[in-house]
Amino acid sequence: MLPKLTALQWLGVNPPDDAYDLSFVADCPSLISVFLHDCNALSDLSALTSASRLKSVGLGNGRHLRDLHSLTELPNLKFLDIRNTPLADGLAAVTPILDRLEELSVFSVPTATSLGALAGSSLQEVDLADCPIADLAPLATLQFLTRVCLRDFPTMNLAPLATLPNLRDLELDGIDEPVDLSPFAQIHHRLRVKLWNTYTVGAAGPLVKIRRR
Repeated sequence: MLPKLTALQWLGVNPPDDAYDLSFVADCPSLISVFLHDCNALSDLSALTSASRLKSVGLGNGRHLRDLHSLTELPNLKFLDIRNTPLADGLAAVTPILDRLEELSVFSVPTATSLGALAGSSLQEVDLADCPIADLAPLATLQFLTRVCLRDFPTMNLAPLATLPNLRDLELDGIDEPVDLSPFAQIHHRLRVKLWNTYTVGAAGPLVKIRRR
């Protein structure tokens, strides 16, 4: 069974010694996706590197995880999801693997105070939620960005996103203050904006399709 396993989700079941043993990953050569929903006892990701075909890694509640350097040994990694994990250097922890990532999701990471570490990268999708980030300006340098999702922020200035030539999808969920869509009035490509629990002001322009839920 293990040699044919392609996806693994660890649902918060800690072993008796209160430490993860991921050594079995070495017996899963077909593994391409791993999501550790509750890795609160995990401090070392090196065991994942034996699954060299991994394309997607998710880490949740990793209170002992401080860096992601081990993931540099995954040449095919495209998607990274980090949740409730106090990375020591914030999003700078992603820098060693940023050259291969296409999608990045960061939820409730208290040390993620700046997007500067992402500047100039080739990311295509960015999903941010409940992080102390106030400035989206670094995202304006992500020329391949096609989708941005922002959730649970007190306020957000979207003007930096209006300069992105390939942005096609913008999702806003739970933004406390009304969001100004007028920066998108002059864009020259179609943009889909999906809104959940978010109010807007300003006219977005004829190429912007707004959907409220």
